[in-house]
Amino acid sequence: MKKTITNWPDTTGALPPGDHPYGVALWLLGRHPQLAHLVDRVPGIAGVENGRASLNLDLLAAAFAEVDAYKAAYKEAFGWNVPSDAEADRFQADQPNPGPAADELLVMSSTELSRLRLLATLSSEGVQFKVSHFRAFDDAGNRLLGDWLDAVRNG
Repeated sequence: MKKTITNWPDTTGALPPGDHPYGVALWLLGRHPQLAHLVDRVPGIAGVENGRASLNLDLLAAAFAEVDAYKAAYKEAFGWNVPSDAEADRFQADQPNPGPAADELLVMSSTELSRLRLLATLSSEGVQFKVSHFRAFDDAGNRLLGDWLDAVRNG
């Protein structure tokens, strides 16, 4: 796995912060290198502010809203049918251009999206969330889900 760009503090031995969603997000990033790597792939989500790693959870949630709207429009237009190249081109032309963050999410696997979706639930914006998002998690994904549940339950 590629090294993450943003240096998140190691929170391996720490308990999740109390009722503080942003703190929980940072805690998760410090415990889960795969999640931190995914965050670094999405433009505008992570950065450094005043010498410290920073995270824009609301931008991540907004990117998910764009992705979810795009996928819903695609499903409405084509259902389970595979569109012809011409139909796909027309569909693309009719859709609003996704922002850079949503554009990156659109090329991720469903498992990668599910990991980031967990993080986005900690934003102040609403994020669609279904149990089916987490069916294909491996052991690392299950540990992430367990940590997320612990933090939410104790927050």
